[in-house]
This record gives sequence, C-alpha cells and structure tokens, in this order.
Amino acid sequence: WTGYHESMGTWRNWTDGAVHDYSQRRLLSFVDWIDTKWKVDSTRVSVGGGSMGGSGTTNLAVHHSDRIAWAAGSVGVHIPDSSPQFTSSYRHCYGEVPWQLPFAPRPGSRAARLADVAAGVSAFNYFSNEWFVLKHPEIDLPLVCFSNGKNDGQIGWKQALRFWRALQKSRQPHVWKWGMGGHGEGLRLPGEGAKSRRFVLDVRTNRTLPAFTRCSLDGNPGTAKQKPRAQYEKEKAAARAWSKEHPKQRRHADKFDGDQAGMSNGWLYWHTDDKNIVDEPNRWSLVCALASGAPKAECTVDVTPRRLKRFKPAPGEQFTWTNTDVATGKVIARGSVTADAHGLVTLEQVKVTKGKSRLEIRRK
Repeated sequence: WTGYHESMGTWRNWTDGAVHDYSQRRLLSFVDWIDTKWKVDSTRVSVGGGSMGGSGTTNLAVHHSDRIAWAAGSVGVHIPDSSPQFTSSYRHCYGEVPWQLPFAPRPGSRAARLADVAAGVSAFNYFSNEWFVLKHPEIDLPLVCFSNGKNDGQIGWKQALRFWRALQKSRQPHVWKWGMGGHGEGLRLPGEGAKSRRFVLDVRTNRTLPAFTRCSLDGNPGTAKQKPRAQYEKEKAAARAWSKEHPKQRRHADKFDGDQAGMSNGWLYWHTDDKNIVDEPNRWSLVCALASGAPKAECTVDVTPRRLKRFKPAPGEQFTWTNTDVATGKVIARGSVTADAHGLVTLEQVKVTKGKSRLEIRRK
C-alpha cells in the first residue's frame, strides 16, 4: 500500500536504486481517472481499510494529506520497522532494515519540496507515520481515525502508541480507539449517530477542522511497558476462570500497563455545516460539542485550528479568543494566545460541553 524498490523483481542490485511510492500514486491515479468519467468531488475523498488495509489507510492519509479529507483505518501498522510480524512485508519492498535504502520522491511532488526528503531519507523513515508527523507538524493532516488492539501481537501495540503520541505532540486531527479486541479491534468515528462504519461529519480538504489534544475524557493507554510476569500470569489465570464461568463471553488479560480499553477524542465532534464555520483573514470560529453518550457533561481539551484557508497565523503573532456557550450566548472564557514557531494557534484546556461551545479566534 505504500511503494517498493525499483529493483524489486529484477536481477539488479538493490543498492543501485531507490524506493518509490508507486502504490500510493497508483491509488490516487484511480481517483483522477474516475474523475474523467464521472464528476468527483475531490474535496471529499476518504480512505479506509483494516489490517494491512488499515496500514495503507493511515499512511496514505499522512503522506498525501492534500488529497484525503478523512481516513478510517483499523488495526494497522503505522511504523513499518516496528511491527513484530509485519515488518517482514515491508522488508520485501524496501530492503532489509539495516540497509536503510533511500526513498525517491516523484519530481515536482509535495514530498520532493520538503527539504529533509529532498536531502535524502530512507524509505523506512519516510513511510513511518511517526517520523513524518513529528518532522512536519506544519503540514495539515486529514482527520485520522484509527484503532489498535493491545493484544494484537502480530501488528504490535507499541508502534500504535508511538503514532498516537506523535499526533498529540504535533497537534493533528485524530480519533483513536484501543482495546483487547486483538486484530478485530473496531473503530470509533466522531459525531452524533456515527457508528464504526457510518461517518456523519462533512469533512473536506478545503474546509478548516479542529485538532483536539489532551482531552480530559481520554483514557490512559500507558507507556507500552509490560507488567511483571507474575502479575500478568495471575491476571491471565483470573481471566481464564471468568471466561470459563461465562462461556458466551471472553475476558483477556492485558500484559501492558495503562487502561485495557479506551479512546482519545472519542467523545468530541464539531459542526461541519458552513453556517457554523468561519475561516476569514482576521477571524476563525467553529462549534464544538461532546457526544450525548459521553460519560460527563463537559470536558477540557486543547483545540488547534487546522487546514486554514484564509485565516493564516504567522509565527509569534498574537490573537484574542473567546469560548461562548451556544445555548445561553454567555462567554464562559476569554484570553489571548500566541502562534507557535509553525504558525499553529492552540487554545489550551478550553471547556467543551454537550450543550455546544463556540470557539472564536481574532487578530489583535
């Protein structure tokens, strides 16, 4: 789902060439071809898949974010050199990990215009979602919804956790769900009425969206540190005993620290209709809310505007902001904020409720 070395399937030495993103370019060419036959709304193109399809989903969304509006990938590999069982699939395409063979961007592509990629980067680094997201926080990602099983020993738990931490650190739009569902861990999609296979928000490549981070309702995924063996064996025995007493259900023991199951940003959403979104040169605004099923009536969360088209903060620029309760029209918080080195403006720990909150940022 990513690409492969130009010498693959030939007698040529792999040190003589490079890895290209042939597979991703082919997928996107299908969309371009379809547009010649039927009119396609290119601003609403999404991508989804599970297992290795989930791997391709998040990778395409990260590396071609200008073409993808939103993504939904379950139980995928997000860091090619860090999967217990499936790194071998990437080795067949990129060469052995220690070789660190180069990635060659297509001339004129967005990747070719990135200084670190143009200067030379290995395929294993380039196609690592973690590497790309941390190296390029200035690039706006689509909404990336993904899931992973803590007990998915083939795909790997630690690499999923690392990808989520990168998304949090770089303040990118995402929803993550984890649990003890193994290789069948399902997705969580945002919005009222959304289901694991039903997306209800109108997310587009040409419309701004918020990146939620550090939500107070997020679960604790831990650090991927394994529990002491004695503790794990005790918990495993208890899980087996419980499952034996409940033959129609099954309980699993978790070998890692952190919550067995949880979500990040799973209860948050925003109104995607035009009347609730403002993206003007001197003003940005949208309405955020908690889903009715959220365990609490309100939460606190960092909110960072992304995919800005007209509201373009400069690094170090100062702004004022307000948080207004939509139901009462009362301003519940206000303050000032400074854009960071990448021009990102983050409203830290603002209150969002089930009753809806309008966030607004203005130039001073």
